Amino acid sequence: MYGEPREVSVGGFKFTFNQENPLVSEQGIFYGRPSVQTIFSVSQVNNVSGEYFCEVYLSWQVNDVPKWVSKVDVKQRENRLLRRALESHKRPFEKRLQLIRIEDEWQLWQGSGEKKTPQTLF
Repeated sequence: MYGEPREVSVGGFKFTFNQENPLVSEQGIFYGRPSVQTIFSVSQVNNVSGEYFCEVYLSWQVNDVPKWVSKVDVKQRENRLLRRALESHKRPFEKRLQLIRIEDEWQLWQGSGEKKTPQTLF
C-alpha cells in the first residue's frame, strides 16, 4: 500500500522509512525527535523480590521537526499531535516511567505475568 519500508536511524532513534511515501509508515508519521527537557523527580529505588524498581517523572519536547509540518493546517483536530509537537518547547509533554534494573542497566518495566503494560519512552 505504501511501498517497501526500510529501517533508518535518525539521531539514534530507529524508524521505518518508506521511499515511495516517506511521511507514512505502519508506525505512523515522523514528526520530530523526542528529547528530555526536565527530570522532575526520581523515586527511591525499591527492592522487590530481588529486583530493583524506580519511577522517573520527566518532561520532554520534540526537536528537529521536519519542514513539511509547517505546510499542514495544525488547527484541525486530526493534526493535534503535530500542533503539540510544535508547541512542546513552551508546553512540554510530561510522562511517568517505571524502570527496572536488569544486568546493571535501567530499562523500561513492561509489567509481569498477565498484567503486562507495555510502555514507550516517549
